[in-house]
Amino acid sequence: MPSLFDPIEIRGVRIRNRIVMPPMTTRQAAPDGSVTKELIGYYMARAEGGTGLITVEMAAPDPAGRHRAGELGITEERFVSGLSSLTTQLHHAGAAVAIQIGHAGGNTRQDVTGYPPVAPSATPHVVQEQDTRTIVPEALTREGIRSVVTAFATAAERAKRAGFDVVELHGAHGYLIAQFLSPLDNHRTDQYGGSLANRARFALEVVQACRQRVGDFPLGFRLSADEFAPGGVTLGEAKEACRWLVEAGADVLHVSGGCYRSVPSAAIIAPPMNYPEGLFLPLAAAIKKVVKVPVIAVGRLHDPALAARAVEEGHADMVALGRQLIADPEWARKVEEKRPEEIRPCIACNTCIDGMREGSKIRCLVNPVAGRETVYQLRPASRPRRIVVVGAGPAWMEAARMLGLRGHQVVLFEQEAQVGGRLRLAAKAPVFQYVETNEPTVLKFVDFLGGELRWIGVEVRLGERVTASQVAAAKPDVVVLAPGARYCVPFNLIFPRLLGTQRASGRLSVISTRPFMRRLFYDRLRTPDIALERGLRALGVEVRRIGDCHRPGKTPEAMTEAAEVAFEP
Repeated sequence: MPSLFDPIEIRGVRIRNRIVMPPMTTRQAAPDGSVTKELIGYYMARAEGGTGLITVEMAAPDPAGRHRAGELGITEERFVSGLSSLTTQLHHAGAAVAIQIGHAGGNTRQDVTGYPPVAPSATPHVVQEQDTRTIVPEALTREGIRSVVTAFATAAERAKRAGFDVVELHGAHGYLIAQFLSPLDNHRTDQYGGSLANRARFALEVVQACRQRVGDFPLGFRLSADEFAPGGVTLGEAKEACRWLVEAGADVLHVSGGCYRSVPSAAIIAPPMNYPEGLFLPLAAAIKKVVKVPVIAVGRLHDPALAARAVEEGHADMVALGRQLIADPEWARKVEEKRPEEIRPCIACNTCIDGMREGSKIRCLVNPVAGRETVYQLRPASRPRRIVVVGAGPAWMEAARMLGLRGHQVVLFEQEAQVGGRLRLAAKAPVFQYVETNEPTVLKFVDFLGGELRWIGVEVRLGERVTASQVAAAKPDVVVLAPGARYCVPFNLIFPRLLGTQRASGRLSVISTRPFMRRLFYDRLRTPDIALERGLRALGVEVRRIGDCHRPGKTPEAMTEAAEVAFEP
């Protein structure tokens, strides 16, 4: 059987290994959809990290199909030049490059696209794009269907001329093609509705039109092989549809799962930390048994051993790593060089996805450089200095790590007996960010940072109550610290104990889920402790602050501030 690092060919296109970056919206494109240097920098980091096939985020074939502001554009000829620049640079880094072409259908809004949303049927959709609204799309006419099919084919031809190696058609996760496939969204009574053959007609026409337009060029198709929703697409139907898709011209199938109507939650599309690893792998294995084209598996395949087994045991021909490649763009290189302990773990907190849906550009809770690759580049410091970091929460550990890598002499003080700070306490809460918590998964990040500090050579002093005179005695050029906070009595004694036992009682789940309770416990009952900072400044010590005592749940912002401090000249 092949291994994870054996090359593979898709319709004559050679890919250096079996590792795929799947399409994920970044909002890094210009407002009009043009390619930016930030977008190129983001994908270049993953290509240079060894990923075999980079799939650029979804681009709509038709203006009415855009699903996000800041979405990459391919609807007009003027986009080809920028896309060509993107593919050229990614090719120079050794990666093959795909682009996903997808139409949002009923999962967009007129305030996003400027056009009334369209779908197979006038079925209500809940659409989150910064805010959340319920919309009812217009049902496509026969003429409208033909127009969208032509738009897909035209976009595929533009992608070919822009230098992409593969075009992936988005037929998963409840977007337009998936809406035609699903009985949950397709209530038509004409030749595009009813039986599976009719519901699959639109997808097949899109594949056939693209094949006719691009000729001997690789076409992929991504689908949800199980929508995990009563009355939705099942694996049995997906297997039959995949046979037809291959006959119509699909060269590779990317097998995912879920949709916006999934039960109990649409979060299954990108399985959060409390879902099993490799959740969709059985779906890919089942599809692989009925087709003779390469099959890509996806869905929490972050563990190198699991990803390797998926290929070696024949469950899939390639594996897609989405959030893990946001967390660590060098995953492929580190695995190939047998350095798995150096992989920055994705904890499947879905900060990247939730932030994007709320309007932010791509960001990662565990990787402050993600989306800022052109801003933060790890270069030796122009003037190495002695730096003391006070506190061993994740942001302060990350600051110490990056400062050490840049050549500074770093000492880290922590009054507790172990590193991790309040993240260890947060990992016990029922909800982390917006997903159900899995404590061991969260703490993998702490273990990673601790290992990084050891091999970099950061001096870590634990269990020491830090005073201004003690820090000054270390003769630092700069001190990096948290402002600190404490609970009012008696909460400083009661609250940590309650939170530590809440899983058994379930009494404190409201703290993680109700905004007013979060404000109470994370703001009203806390007071800043700035004695150390005041003392250091009185001694003439230069201080850099990371974080805010009233933002303990805002790790992404603190991590960003850590990067800003670490990358100062």
